[in-house]
Amino acid sequence: MNLIFVIDPAAIKIKWWQSGPWRRQHDPDWQPDGTITVYDNRMDQVYSRIVRVNPSTRETQVLFDGQSHDFYSRIRGKHQVTGSGNVLMAIPQQGRALEIDARGRVVFEMMNISTDGRRKNYPISEVMWFSQDPFRMASAHCQS
Repeated sequence: MNLIFVIDPAAIKIKWWQSGPWRRQHDPDWQPDGTITVYDNRMDQVYSRIVRVNPSTRETQVLFDGQSHDFYSRIRGKHQVTGSGNVLMAIPQQGRALEIDARGRVVFEMMNISTDGRRKNYPISEVMWFSQDPFRMASAHCQS
């Protein structure tokens, strides 16, 4: 359950795998530099994180440690590293979208506030920034 792996689709064989530096993670995304970023839920901990792993060296780096911004989602969640290097996150259990810059400063935050009198926000499953260039946006959408 705490494993990330890469499969060769032609051979249907695992080419690379790693476990350990994350807990109940998901949403691994390849980055242009060949690293993989991971939404590390850290289930049953007090905060979640976004972690980068270099598959060649297995070295990890915490891109965003959610403790300072009350970032925690026990389950689910998505992230995107934007073209500017910011990290955009959907925090489903908090009903929150959050974007931070390379210094960990909040540059965007949105709460999906419940209007029915409950004390909880409505969940947000995913947030995504799209290119202003419609051709780049269409190309990015086709890769998903």
